[in-house]
Amino acid sequence: MNKLLRITTALLLVFSTSCSDDVVSSHKLKNETNNTIFFDAIVCQPAWAKMTMKQKLTLCQLPESKLQELSTQELVELCAQHPLSPVCNAYENPMIGAKVVMSSFNGFKELVKRKDAAEKVLDFYEGLDFSASVKYPYPITIPGLNGKLYSSSHISFIELLIASNEIADLYKSGNVERMKSISSTKFLQKIRAIKIFGKTSISPTLMVQSQIAIKTHSLSKDDEAKIANFINHGGNVEDINTIISTLYK
Repeated sequence: MNKLLRITTALLLVFSTSCSDDVVSSHKLKNETNNTIFFDAIVCQPAWAKMTMKQKLTLCQLPESKLQELSTQELVELCAQHPLSPVCNAYENPMIGAKVVMSSFNGFKELVKRKDAAEKVLDFYEGLDFSASVKYPYPITIPGLNGKLYSSSHISFIELLIASNEIADLYKSGNVERMKSISSTKFLQKIRAIKIFGKTSISPTLMVQSQIAIKTHSLSKDDEAKIANFINHGGNVEDINTIISTLYK
């Protein structure tokens, strides 16, 4: 996909959020005090489309008074619903785009402070079912925990989050084995539904697996260099088959 097409596609995803009652209700989250938080009301503001990226990032901040009230699971779900996550696709290196969004979101900053952040991120990732994805109406949606639906672009963002090293405990020994098993399952689910997701959707999953391979030193020196290059480019490489064959020897 050329750069202009990536940017155009990413912007369309950001600006095309529906403001229907169904969409709003499907994305809202309730915490223990019955406060309702959802991004849709923000995106549906008439001024949203005219805002700069900086203004949008600022507007998407959660009220500081609510951060402590949110469970770790809710914080993960909010990260997965961030309306600017598709912007990652506008970057030559999608990981850089993901880190721009993450570093600007106070919900993510709160998430990384939680002792159970790694556990809840893996719970969320494991709960996604790519084999039950729905292609129509656009965009592609994937069911997750408690029947919540997530767009494919949001899930790619979560996979980049996992591969980013921003949540250090994800790569502790016990978590690595669990993550390896989960990511292998998600990879197979995507492969089986390749006509729905397309080949580019595999890259974020391979990014997770690549980080695991690097952290566990499970590759030869030459193969590790290939995978490190893949990671350094945020998964944006022309020959994805080489990466697959290297990881799945």
